[in-house]
Amino acid sequence: MDARYKSVLKQLHPVEIIVIFWLLIAASLGMVRYGARWFSQHRRLLLLQTAHNSDSAQRKLARNNSRLRHLQPAVAVRPSTYKSERPKQFGTISHPPNNQPSLYEGPTNTMDAFSVRTLHVVLVSGNVMIVPASDNSLIKVILTRYLVDTTPQERSMLLSSGWMQGTRNGSDVTLACGIPNVPQYLVSRLTYVIHVPPSITLDVRSSDGNIAFKGTSADITAVSDKGNVTASVTGGSLAVGTSFGDIDITNQHPGGLLDVKTDHGTITVATGEADEPYAATLYSGGGSITFSGDAAQIQATTTTGDIFVNDKDLNSSVRSSIQSGSGNLYVVLNHGYAGGLNAQAGSGNISLPPDFTNGPPPPQLLLQTSKGAITVKSE
Repeated sequence: MDARYKSVLKQLHPVEIIVIFWLLIAASLGMVRYGARWFSQHRRLLLLQTAHNSDSAQRKLARNNSRLRHLQPAVAVRPSTYKSERPKQFGTISHPPNNQPSLYEGPTNTMDAFSVRTLHVVLVSGNVMIVPASDNSLIKVILTRYLVDTTPQERSMLLSSGWMQGTRNGSDVTLACGIPNVPQYLVSRLTYVIHVPPSITLDVRSSDGNIAFKGTSADITAVSDKGNVTASVTGGSLAVGTSFGDIDITNQHPGGLLDVKTDHGTITVATGEADEPYAATLYSGGGSITFSGDAAQIQATTTTGDIFVNDKDLNSSVRSSIQSGSGNLYVVLNHGYAGGLNAQAGSGNISLPPDFTNGPPPPQLLLQTSKGAITVKSE
């Protein structure tokens, strides 16, 4: 050690030496803490610099389609009578700037809707909402980002995310949408809003995002693996299926098909006056079923949940069935109903309340339960 430093140390008190030693340690720890905080704050931004691998996204898309195929409900879709055309690429979504307000809608992508009969939407991640188009000559797609209560780094990630590719083959258009390089807890803040003319049949598939329809009147097929499906529509047939998501449907003027299935979710359906007689098929593997409407025939089945049915327009010429493995059944029918109803509850109760009839129960009424009580009331 240099003689000058030795002389300085000899002049210091031992307590002063100890204080200097601990100050040096504290300074080193502060630098380490600062470096760790800087890395944590910039790690997500560094991820955004990685270019999106389109081949990888397409492989993920194919895997999701294969996994969702078994959930596809039966729905009658008219075959295309148009000649097949070579697929056309519509491009990808561009990125907006990083100084947007708490709700950002954009950018907007449009495509010609002329002679399009079916729109297929495949959602790799994120949510999707289908609404009626204000211009029936165009299909418009807007990626909506909810930025409230987010950090600057999260805002940057949300504003820099989102891709969409569209192809057309004859009268069919397919949109593939995704949210790459975004943590799962932020994906729920991104929603693709698609404006579609009312004459176009809708076919929407999602891996883990929610699907919503608002104000549409076209025929709908919707399948989601882990997301919920919500429909508040003015008409058309519906075929909806989920694996783990809940289903909530309101249809003002139902017609044709109403086929709703979920493996583990709940089902809630409310319909208005039907344009034509229709049958309702409702199945839940482990959730409750609630139906209020005027179906001509109903088939409602659940493994463990309760079933609530209020149907004042069941057709007397066909047999309806309401069954639950271990849940309770609560059924309200029209007082003039004289058809066949098969209600079975493995270990639950069956209740037909006073609203059921102003006269005797229908002659073909079959009520069965192995352990529960059966109550039929009439005025």
